[in-house]
Amino acid sequence: MIVTAIYAASASTWNGLAWIVGAALYLVCLPALRRGAWSRATST
Repeated sequence: MIVTAIYAASASTWNGLAWIVGAALYLVCLPALRRGAWSRATST
């Protein structure tokens, strides 16, 4: 809901904000995903 509200507020001024936020979330989540994949690969 918060992301939708931010997008709705910024869509009329600059719709690139959604892409920037998406890329930032990807960069934040990527280390956690890699850590999970690494721990699964070493535990088997």
